[in-house]
Amino acid sequence: MISFIGRSVIQKIITLFFVSIVSFLIIHIAPGKPSQVDPMNPKFTPEVVERFQKEFHLNKPLHVQYFYFYRDLFTGETVSWKDNQSVLKKIWERFLNSLP
Repeated sequence: MISFIGRSVIQKIITLFFVSIVSFLIIHIAPGKPSQVDPMNPKFTPEVVERFQKEFHLNKPLHVQYFYFYRDLFTGETVSWKDNQSVLKKIWERFLNSLP
């Protein structure tokens, strides 16, 4: 029984790891750049794009960005690219709305 639970946990960790790689790569393979969240916004100047790239480490190689992604994920420092709010806060708000 313990070996079954151990195998199951390891399989789930491996699956989540590969899902995170695929989701990370989809963001970077998609047309456009991740730093251009809202390119039609007139306030989106080249200086803002540069600051955004530096803040979210988008000016670094992909493998370094991936490690920053995991670091932020495990420390709870992930923020939304669109409105710069904490992702955990946004999930919590939606979670509370989904309760009966």
